[in-house]
Amino acid sequence: ILATTFTVKAASELKQRVRGKLLKSGLCAEAERLGAARFGTVNAVCERLVDEYAFELGLPPGMSVLDEEAAERAMKEVISSVLTDDEIELAGRLDQAFQKWEWRDKIGEIVALARSNGIAAEALPGFAERSREGCLALLGKTESDGTGLELKLIEAGESFLAVFPSLSDTTGGTGGIVRNLRLTLRKLREGPVAWKEWAKLASASTGARSRDAFAAVQEAAAAHDTHPGLRSDMASAIDLVFELAGRTMREYQIFKQTHGVIDFPDQEMYALELLDRPDVREKLSHELDLVLVDEFQDTSPIQLAIFL
Repeated sequence: ILATTFTVKAASELKQRVRGKLLKSGLCAEAERLGAARFGTVNAVCERLVDEYAFELGLPPGMSVLDEEAAERAMKEVISSVLTDDEIELAGRLDQAFQKWEWRDKIGEIVALARSNGIAAEALPGFAERSREGCLALLGKTESDGTGLELKLIEAGESFLAVFPSLSDTTGGTGGIVRNLRLTLRKLREGPVAWKEWAKLASASTGARSRDAFAAVQEAAAAHDTHPGLRSDMASAIDLVFELAGRTMREYQIFKQTHGVIDFPDQEMYALELLDRPDVREKLSHELDLVLVDEFQDTSPIQLAIFL
């Protein structure tokens, strides 16, 4: 039997329960032999398989395996190493445009998803294009001049602020919206403001007495999805993270080879490579009668391929 689950704790509990069942049934020899069974997390099972067939893979047996924390640190180092000065400047500008855009995390997510789906770094530009087209298709028909949209918002905002004192709207929510509007207009006169600021004004809900007067501000702010600057920033952000993800994947592989280590996704990749070999499949088919997968809903595509 091969039995896998997704956490070390669950794997340990599984093994203890099986051992207890065997001992209760008087199968003491089998209980002792359980240490050699293919029971464990997905990565533990894959690690054992890779170790057994290391020479067939052209790997030294017993290679060091980076745990999740070490792999995350190494990935961050690699991301920093592949960045150019121009890309750092662009990422900083986009971080302001989208307010706390965790672009380094996005690069890591793309790399992780690509590896868990068996996608090569060379394929990522095609995914970037699809992502860009899909995202931009959600925007409104683009205006040719973003300055005109900004002026409309400024005019609508100033008109509302001019009449606001006469509306007798003393609700706290409206007061916060007015303060935010003043701040946004001041920033807008000096240069671009974060797209989130436009969206906050578009979705703001004032008190009943201010609602009709504020509608023009909401309408002007809601038009930000037609702003050519938003379209440009979204395209730049998508292209940047996919470009850096592809570069990171290649450099991370070089990093591991240089340091003589592998990580958990490597174990899965090598295990799948082994299972594609007729001689390995033949040997395992004589050893295994049953494969049990706990928490199956958490299975990634590459793990599914391994189990099948």
